[in-house]
Amino acid sequence: MRQFSLRNKNGAEYSFMDTSHWLSAPKGLGEKFGSSYVQVGSTFVRTKKRTNPDNITGTVLISGGATTEYELYNAFLAFAQHEPLTLVYNPYGTEYTAKVDIIKIDKGEVAQADGLLHIPVTFKRLTRWRREITKHTDADETVGKQYTYEYPYAYGGDVVNNVTIQSDTACESPCKIYIIGACTNPVWKHYVNGNLVATGALTVSTTANERIVIDTTTIPYSIKKFDNNGNELLDLYATSDFSTERFCFLEHGTNRFAIGHDGLNDLELAVEAQLEYESV
Repeated sequence: MRQFSLRNKNGAEYSFMDTSHWLSAPKGLGEKFGSSYVQVGSTFVRTKKRTNPDNITGTVLISGGATTEYELYNAFLAFAQHEPLTLVYNPYGTEYTAKVDIIKIDKGEVAQADGLLHIPVTFKRLTRWRREITKHTDADETVGKQYTYEYPYAYGGDVVNNVTIQSDTACESPCKIYIIGACTNPVWKHYVNGNLVATGALTVSTTANERIVIDTTTIPYSIKKFDNNGNELLDLYATSDFSTERFCFLEHGTNRFAIGHDGLNDLELAVEAQLEYESV
């Protein structure tokens, strides 16, 4: 059974599968494009293709149970006020997410036919559907190594200072590149199917308790330094090499990320890829 939930700015999750608040008849989950064409004789040539998805709609069915339906309705409104919001969709055992805005919530009366409060809701999808893959490799390849900061990762069969992620989508997909620990003037490279497609470099030094994050998952893109607790220490954009691409997007196939620096120690590298799909 496909599952839906809504995640707010605080990381809290509101299930649409609960018996007291159930999302019924969701629509607008497919793909749609707005394209431009030029006619050449009897043939049409596409000159532009852009994503133009429909709004996602459905009806939240609220059942009061031990409380009133209107109290549950107000609780849903209070939850949704903590933006930005992410719609979580699990159609067949794999979780996908999309950034959304709620552009309409209707309120009616409790229906006499079923005793439920019917709340039609409309979401504007702000991003493609995203599937997150996070891989990490470190200098000693010790499985189960513990870090003082919270960071989800899976070890891959990569060599030191390299991470490889397979992408099954034709959409260019954003990512976060984490350079973890002490480094001097780091350089990163992105290869797709063996071909170098992007490089980046910084003139900066970090300590063992710091990390650099190159992020294309949000707009504007960013290059920043953080401590082990995730606190932002410094915006490094101005110290980056503007003659390089710097910002990386995964492409279809084998994506390999490699890092180096002016120091003698091996570096720790992690990549959080958000593979994008028009529809799932």
